[in-house]
Amino acid sequence: MTFPVTPRSSTTCAAGRPRIGVLHEIVHPLRTSSAAVALEQIVGGGKSTVVPIVVSNDVVGALEALRGAYALAVISNGPVDVQRLKLRVAGIERFFPIVVTSGEVGFGKPHERIFAAALEALGVSADEAVMVGDHLERDIHGARRLAISGIWLNRSAVATAAGVDPAVEIASLSELAGALAAI
Repeated sequence: MTFPVTPRSSTTCAAGRPRIGVLHEIVHPLRTSSAAVALEQIVGGGKSTVVPIVVSNDVVGALEALRGAYALAVISNGPVDVQRLKLRVAGIERFFPIVVTSGEVGFGKPHERIFAAALEALGVSADEAVMVGDHLERDIHGARRLAISGIWLNRSAVATAAGVDPAVEIASLSELAGALAAI
């Protein structure tokens, strides 16, 4: 799941234009977790599956810091109804008025069309955008194909892949506001 952000106030890029940030994988499906909130998804044939959802400790604080300064949206390789349900169950749906999914667009990350659809939904250009994602190839490299700056959320300290260059690398969303200010 990925999230675009557009500034609403004086927070602008160096050229004085607003920018978008995209927060990816803020809501993590987990196999088991006592701290997880159970999400029931209706699967074909009337069957249901319980999928635990947990939000990392730094998520709400980062979203609150961006609220008011940035308009947030989600980019996800999944069905819109499932993504909205995940956000609602996780208690963070209020931050994301726009959800752009591969199911709606017909193309998933890293294809340029899903990023272009998010830019269009937010009414901004690629040079006014920042992609914040935890998957280097799907999120950062995909966005870079449209000249969108990238902030890589690298919680696991994975080595950077050759040919994929995020503008900034962060280990926690608590670093996000500072990273956005630096771009």
